[in-house]
Amino acid sequence: QIPDELNSSNVTIMDNMFANCQQLTTVPDIDTSNVTRMNSMFSTCTALTSIPLLDTDQVTDMNSMFWLCTHLTTIPSLDTSSATNMGSMFYKCTALSTVPELDTSHATDMSGMFYNCSSLPTTFPWTIDCSGITASYYLANMFAGSSVTEVRLSNVKSSLKSQITSQLLKGDSTLNIYKKDNFELQLSIKEHSTWIISFTQLHNDNIISCSGDNTQYVAPNNVSH
Repeated sequence: QIPDELNSSNVTIMDNMFANCQQLTTVPDIDTSNVTRMNSMFSTCTALTSIPLLDTDQVTDMNSMFWLCTHLTTIPSLDTSSATNMGSMFYKCTALSTVPELDTSHATDMSGMFYNCSSLPTTFPWTIDCSGITASYYLANMFAGSSVTEVRLSNVKSSLKSQITSQLLKGDSTLNIYKKDNFELQLSIKEHSTWIISFTQLHNDNIISCSGDNTQYVAPNNVSH
């Protein structure tokens, strides 16, 4: 049991604060207004079912924040506008079924973010902004082992054209995506590991191409390829 009168108003780092508290089921309201790091804050809190609303607008590091929170079904809305490290944030949160839209525009690492989250909807509910991603391995295994089969990405840099999809979902696919900035990329895996790929054209840019083993390319209407 965490005391309700816990005074954390001057705390700036909450890394591992509740890590391995395997009997912890709920957390009282805590003042996180000055916190900048929450790395592994609730890691391996396997009995945790909910968390309170947290002030996270200054937090830059959320790596492994909910690692192995296997009974957590949802989280409150979090301000992640300052977050740069969101790697493994929900790693193996197998009961997680809903996630409010998170601002990922400054995230530089989202690898393993939803790894093995097997209760998420098959169509991921919001578009993931990849503005801060500079290398495809920072998306490695983001949805690997999860229930998600369709995800939308935006602002993927053209420099990431090599193997971004295999990093994101499969890990063993030879599929390469070639695309420009200002395109939204939609991916889904169908039966027999067939990739269905569609691009939503933004700002009248032109699509380049895509290719890969066992791949079907579906062009948007009125877009040449």
